[in-house]
Amino acid sequence: MGFTQPLVTTTADGQPIMLYTLMNSCGTTVSISTYGGSVVDLKTADRHGKAANIVLGYMEPSYYLEDHQYFGSIVGRCANRIAEAKFRLNGKTYQLTSNAGRHHLHGGAFGFNKKIWLPQPSNTPDGPQLKLQYLSPDMEEGYPGNLKATVIYTLTDSNALKIDYFAETDHTTIVNLTHHIYFNLGGATGDDCLQQEMMIRADYFLPINEEFIPTGEIRPVKATPMDFLKPRPLGSGLNDPYDQILIAGGYDHTWVLKEKHEHENRPAAGAYDPGSGRLLELFTTQPGLHFYTGNQLGLNKKDNSGHRQYQGFCFEAQKFPDAPHHADFPSVILAKDAAYHHTTIYKFSVQ
Repeated sequence: MGFTQPLVTTTADGQPIMLYTLMNSCGTTVSISTYGGSVVDLKTADRHGKAANIVLGYMEPSYYLEDHQYFGSIVGRCANRIAEAKFRLNGKTYQLTSNAGRHHLHGGAFGFNKKIWLPQPSNTPDGPQLKLQYLSPDMEEGYPGNLKATVIYTLTDSNALKIDYFAETDHTTIVNLTHHIYFNLGGATGDDCLQQEMMIRADYFLPINEEFIPTGEIRPVKATPMDFLKPRPLGSGLNDPYDQILIAGGYDHTWVLKEKHEHENRPAAGAYDPGSGRLLELFTTQPGLHFYTGNQLGLNKKDNSGHRQYQGFCFEAQKFPDAPHHADFPSVILAKDAAYHHTTIYKFSVQ
């Protein structure tokens, strides 16, 4: 276990925000805030053994309270977009908060990224661990049921950040938890990610309309700039006149992962920085991977992070966006007293 220290800020109602730092036997460290479960710092070595922070965030802790980019945070109850900010469940329509135009995004205006999570640090045979818990009350942001959410971070001695997500509810609801870490394998304060090489193990992706809502089509990546089956530099497709690149201003789409074996961790994606030699591999039990390339960074006046467009990328393992409106998408329904659990692993090495 590393150390614990308070952040130099509190919430508007005076709740203290704590920062926990975990260190493994490889010397890798990760700092996690109880506000939103945000990963605010992750230091790992390059090929020369020099450590640097490889996740984007804010220099000032108080800026997280006004965050609009979801830097490093837990996303829920339901990640990504839900069209018209509503869904039907068991014959009833539920109206959610509209916080992305007329749509619902990442759990609403005060989603899980804006909550104080109760911490429980410990040491385990696999490495230091931090368990965070939050009880989301019935009808928070429009979601039915009291939902107990648990997110467990383990910084393993095999040099991986393992994130386990659990949830249970007293009323059937919808849940789709993920994490919104922005990576830059060259270092968070360095150049953009355009030369970093990306790989996604997916033959298909979900096209979106002009409002970033999936059209319902599941489209092959073959012969499109959405094909990352073989590693290639991120910047190689950003100037392509392909309709999906033009809509999003880059990549902001969900890929349908291969080998859909629920509850089995499998290789899903990877990223490599030729300059530092850092390699990131992602393993997940989830059926989808949302890949976002920081298209809006530095473009929004509310973004006071100092980061620039394409300076970071996100690998967000999750079920599909707008799933309640698409019967053929993996279900996000969590029944009363049922168990929700999935795992995502970010593994670090050098080449």
